[in-house]
Amino acid sequence: MIMRLLPKDFEIANRIMHHPDVYPGLCDDYADPNHTQLGTFFLQQDIIWLLHPSEHVLIMGVPRTFTVYECHTMIEPEGRGRQAVKDVQRTAEWFFNHHTSCEKLVTYVPFYNKKAKIFALAVGMKLEGVCTQSFKKDGKLVDQWVLGLEKEKFLCR
Repeated sequence: MIMRLLPKDFEIANRIMHHPDVYPGLCDDYADPNHTQLGTFFLQQDIIWLLHPSEHVLIMGVPRTFTVYECHTMIEPEGRGRQAVKDVQRTAEWFFNHHTSCEKLVTYVPFYNKKAKIFALAVGMKLEGVCTQSFKKDGKLVDQWVLGLEKEKFLCR
């Protein structure tokens, strides 16, 4: 069962976010690792944090419009594989079923993160375009793939 993140889960969420195999793909050059700690700041935002029972999969959903949520997935190596695909598909169902106005999920994946693109496609997202020169990593601006998942198509699969 998917769980909304509670303050008691911050330690687990911070562990996932700051895992050495997760954090580099999560943040750009401007991110300060000391300021990405989960806490009351994040709870005061419109961000939805979901934690899977395995405690290796953390999902962040940010409303971009009333109908679109931008989602980002953080998965520790122990939680990767087919089960992670199923966990994220269940998260998509949760968004669509618990947020009646949510009609679409989108994500942005930097071009250098091919594994994340393959994962998003495995979940059922479709490549929708490219956001050029939109992510700065190691001093260079890189393009990002834009992938989306539509409620009606996803729930009818």
